Amino acid sequence: MNTSSKKETPKSFTVNIDNVGYDVQVTPMMTNNEKRFIIRINNTPEQVYVWDEQIQSLRALDKEASIIPVALEKAISDKLLRTIVFH
Repeated sequence: MNTSSKKETPKSFTVNIDNVGYDVQVTPMMTNNEKRFIIRINNTPEQVYVWDEQIQSLRALDKEASIIPVALEKAISDKLLRTIVFH
């Protein structure tokens, strides 16, 4: 069984939601042939997400990740879809 992880170069961008800027750092990572993302928002602790092909969006793997506002999670998902997931 392959349980190795390979991290890619972190990507940083800013997302604006309701006139509030969020500094986002995303580090794509392959684990067990599954694309995952380590996400930090405004220098908060890292949270791990997986890309869900069925809903074309992020899905939290950490309980703490559920505290991210829905609009922010959607904006990050949209950015990842355009820039990282299929590139």
